[in-house]
Amino acid sequence: MLNAGLCAYAAAPTVDGVYAVPVTLYHSEKDKESMGNQYIVQTALITVKDGKKSITVAADGVEGLTFSYYTSGSVEGSTAEEKKESNVEINGKIYAEGFTFPLVTEDQYVGVKFKAPIMPMSPSARLKIDYNGIKTISVDETEPEQTEPEPESTDPTTVLETTSPSDHATEQITAEEAAVPAETASAEHTTQAAQTIEQPTETTNEITEGEEQNAKSSPAPIIIVVALITAVIVIVVVVKKKK
Repeated sequence: MLNAGLCAYAAAPTVDGVYAVPVTLYHSEKDKESMGNQYIVQTALITVKDGKKSITVAADGVEGLTFSYYTSGSVEGSTAEEKKESNVEINGKIYAEGFTFPLVTEDQYVGVKFKAPIMPMSPSARLKIDYNGIKTISVDETEPEQTEPEPESTDPTTVLETTSPSDHATEQITAEEAAVPAETASAEHTTQAAQTIEQPTETTNEITEGEEQNAKSSPAPIIIVVALITAVIVIVVVVKKKK
């Protein structure tokens, strides 16, 4: 089989939407048109939705045409029935019958089987998709809206509106109430320190006053005076006796 799928061609569409593309029904093995090419419209519709692609081929002036597609994308393996469509519009013209099937490969050639009423058998064929001639019919570029966070306002008016006078009053009172205990504690600490400093002085004064009282109340000076007087008298008496 001729591997014509390796020829250079434009890529299949990826954006969600509907596209018109030229198509030709080719022989399954030979590089020539299939006898069934005369039964199809030479322009097909490709629909892309959520990353999945499908193609719709319309029957051109023949009734009873049937299609199926190879699930492998080639002309080998099992086949599945295509979905029949009614009133297919292509290039502004309405066709009574159409056939839709998924594009399971990105290859330019897609394996199919067809049968016309006048044909005794259902031969295989390759649907050639000319991506080079693709045209956009409609594109769905709708994206979910993203809500951006609103920037914080720096307008002084907004700040004033959001902060009421009562809030300022509450904050001021709270600050003053918090300051009172601190001031009270500071004053009490100063007083305690002063009292601590004064206490040793008072103790010293008390000791001094006690010593003075002890000195005043002590009999030592009187005894000394009496002793001196007695000594003088004794000396005088001794002197007189010697004379």
